[in-house]
Amino acid sequence: MNPKLIAYLLLIISIVSIVMLLAFIIDAFSVEKLPILIFVIAPVLVIYYLFITRFGKGIQ
Repeated sequence: MNPKLIAYLLLIISIVSIVMLLAFIIDAFSVEKLPILIFVIAPVLVIYYLFITRFGKGIQ
């Protein structure tokens, strides 16, 4: 697959995750939703880390 295509897919997935995260925050923040928030935040951080490291090196 094209690396740029993969980059765009990862970016889209992370944006969707952030939108979901904001929806959970706007919706009444409760202790019950904390595990869901963690499951949403963790993949976003991992995706951005991979995105910055892999494609940052690719750009340079």
